[in-house]
Amino acid sequence: MHSLWKDVSLVSPDNVLAGQENLDDATTTQELSPSHLQCHSRRGLKTSCWERLEKMFNKAHRAQALSPCSSRGNLGGIMQSPQLEDRHDILPGPKFPPVEILDMALDLYFRHFHPLLPFIHVPTFDSKVFDEPTLFTMCLIGLMLINTHGAKIFVQQAFDATMDILEAQISSYSRDSRRFTHTYVKTMACGMLLICLAEILGERADQPRSQRLYVQLLTQAQEQGLFAAESGQKLDGSVLDSFEDTESRWKTWSRIESTKRQVILKHCGKYSHAVNSDITQLDSQGTSIIHAGHEAIVSLHADIPRTERPMDMLGMHGVLCTIRLRISDDYHRLLPNSSPNMVRRSFVPWETFATDLQGNITRLLVVEVLESYGDMMGLNNPNCMAMWHSTCIMLTADIRLFELGAGCAGASPAREALRNITTWT
Repeated sequence: MHSLWKDVSLVSPDNVLAGQENLDDATTTQELSPSHLQCHSRRGLKTSCWERLEKMFNKAHRAQALSPCSSRGNLGGIMQSPQLEDRHDILPGPKFPPVEILDMALDLYFRHFHPLLPFIHVPTFDSKVFDEPTLFTMCLIGLMLINTHGAKIFVQQAFDATMDILEAQISSYSRDSRRFTHTYVKTMACGMLLICLAEILGERADQPRSQRLYVQLLTQAQEQGLFAAESGQKLDGSVLDSFEDTESRWKTWSRIESTKRQVILKHCGKYSHAVNSDITQLDSQGTSIIHAGHEAIVSLHADIPRTERPMDMLGMHGVLCTIRLRISDDYHRLLPNSSPNMVRRSFVPWETFATDLQGNITRLLVVEVLESYGDMMGLNNPNCMAMWHSTCIMLTADIRLFELGAGCAGASPAREALRNITTWT
């Protein structure tokens, strides 16, 4: 996507995650006003929106019932069948939560989960026109925060159906040679939230399927050039030059910022080490520092530049995640895979890293980032400082020892690991 920012700036809806088809339906009735919609409910989730979500879910459930596991790849075609809604020989799906409960769940999502992944632009958010799979996934996360038995049961049952919806979208999108940027951005957002929901569900979710989805999304991002350091359109003030009035400029900025945050969060994802992700194609304060850290890998000195203004939590989180990915890469590259054959110095990973050029630079980055941004970590969010301490633990202790000592591989390796832990202490 060599013109990502330009394409996003030209999207018709105010919010980049709004669906054009929903926007057309809404504007035929009344002028959209998110503040007006929220006066009568927590997050403006109205009955008409609830009906669309229920229809989408029921359609996915019917398609799931008609499609055996062996032919799940054809699920997208089944979901597009016009006769699907007329089938009455299929057992009804789980009871769909009432609109009041979904509205409450959506509010909980914004209150408690959104601060962790702040890529949705709240001032322009309008559930009436928002992308349906993404909105439904947000509600499912909120239902888990409600933490009732009935809510958890419904989320568990709805998870597979939502995965089917997204995979059908990805399959349809990958066959489209035009590769619409707007569609891709919405698919990327829904996929990230589904991965998070799988982590919340734990063993109750299909974890292998979730990991395959993440690898698929990340691979597509690489193919689209989202992690290319040198290619792609530069993000600067010229993107907004074609918009004259202030309102159009800030709405355009909000769409670009929302997309940019998605790319950063995907780069910093939990399973990112499974795919060779290099760096995002952004030119902002957070990612310019990530680029500097990446360049330091191949140099003899770790030099992270200071910013002219305080960095926000998301930017700091991106820097720390990039360093942690380098530690993970050095760990699996330098430390022996077989625990019984580990040499004594591998009990403290940084001692092994110090013998390798790339590993030594990674070690220096951990110290440099505290010297450069330690004051910002303490002021912005305590999670950033806690994450830095966790990064230090990755350098000073081999977590495999404690996993084996807990008995993950049986009694005999556990005894050997406990002896190694004694040596380490």
